[in-house]
Amino acid sequence: LEALLPHGEVTAGWQGLVLPGGRAAHATVPYQCVPSLSNAPLWYSKSPHPLPAMPSHESSAQLVLVSPDGREHLTLRRVPGEQGSEVLEVDGRLLPGVAGPPLHMHYKLSEETTVTAGTLGVLLDGKAFTCTPGQTTVFPPGSKHRWWNAGDQPVEFRGRAVPAGDLDQYLQGVFALVNASPSGKPSFFHMAHLLWRHRSTHALVVPPVSVQRVLLPLVVGLGWLLGKYRGSDWPASPETCRGAPSLAPD
Repeated sequence: LEALLPHGEVTAGWQGLVLPGGRAAHATVPYQCVPSLSNAPLWYSKSPHPLPAMPSHESSAQLVLVSPDGREHLTLRRVPGEQGSEVLEVDGRLLPGVAGPPLHMHYKLSEETTVTAGTLGVLLDGKAFTCTPGQTTVFPPGSKHRWWNAGDQPVEFRGRAVPAGDLDQYLQGVFALVNASPSGKPSFFHMAHLLWRHRSTHALVVPPVSVQRVLLPLVVGLGWLLGKYRGSDWPASPETCRGAPSLAPD
């Protein structure tokens, strides 16, 4: 059952600065880095120093997630998309040495990430490569991927998930779990609950999804019997993971 936990890697690489609005460039070639097609100005900090740790919080326009050590930041905004859908905009920053998230996949959304500073290492469906400023990577639905800081300077990036789905709620839960643990290792029962309730949209690759489908409901059922999910005052409870605010159309 310990294999269900990402062993301290669960939030690495999903963090960023609070940046002004502006979408990532559209990439036309999946599975590799391509030049960004956007000529919009990039706004980011070049400071090499870690930002101070702070709890996750919502402003009037965005959800800010920060790791306990302040080495990883993520800023999320929901913006109007096509035909009434919503897009999740993501601004991120991770410092040197941050290993990134475990290998994972999203079943119903496509992600794209444009690097604005530093070097981003990427593993996408078994293929490893790096992206530098101005290059964009696309992660198609169902692709197995992870990323990390592959250089000696902070990595800063701008991205989007289409459609937004429940990715912001899932990430908010991940950060809540890590911030609630003094060791930085998520609570076993609470992590199982998060993975199980998002099983139709997101998954870790290890252990195999077929194994997770058997083990996770058993762990969650035991958690209910032990009173781990009473009320809403527990890490990553559904009531506390409402996701990013939605920006009104212009």
